Amino acid sequence: TGGAFVFVLTLDNPLLEPNTLSSFKVDPGTGSLTLVQTINYQPSLAQWNMSVHPSGKFLYVSEVGTGSGCTLAYLIDPATGNLTQSSCSSAGFIVPGFSPSGTFAYAQPSYASINTYSVNQGDGSLTFLQSQDGLGLGVVPFFFVTDPLGHALYATAGKLGLTEPCGFLFAWTIDPQSGLLTEVYDSQNDPYFGP
Repeated sequence: TGGAFVFVLTLDNPLLEPNTLSSFKVDPGTGSLTLVQTINYQPSLAQWNMSVHPSGKFLYVSEVGTGSGCTLAYLIDPATGNLTQSSCSSAGFIVPGFSPSGTFAYAQPSYASINTYSVNQGDGSLTFLQSQDGLGLGVVPFFFVTDPLGHALYATAGKLGLTEPCGFLFAWTIDPQSGLLTEVYDSQNDPYFGP
């Protein structure tokens, strides 16, 4: 690749919702940043999270707005760090976590389900594969992460309104061929760790 890049969501409005996505190139000798690109979003939309695909080829930004929402996929130019939007998938308001190979993605599109997606390795678009029961009423994941071998998916989560003193931990096994999930742990149901 042409170097390392930093991507930043910036708060540009009084509602504290990011409205600008900026791409910076990192100078390998000094660590200084050079602005490559700025993408301005509509004021009625909120960009909450972002993550980079394990291949480094795609950047994902979750976007929620009035009556709409999607996970935006951007192609990252490996030489310049310039971003080009390639798709908008209804993968949810928390950006997806990825299997180590980058073949599968996992996200919570609503409070009612956890979805599994395949990742198009050409443009980063997400294709729905599976939906299963979510984390519970009012429980919102902070992020999804897989173990280095791709055998398990983990999520830390908390309740809306901060009604619980601590968060929760969830775990699923990942089928290596299909990417589909099977829940194996939910700390809400653990008498030692539960609320």
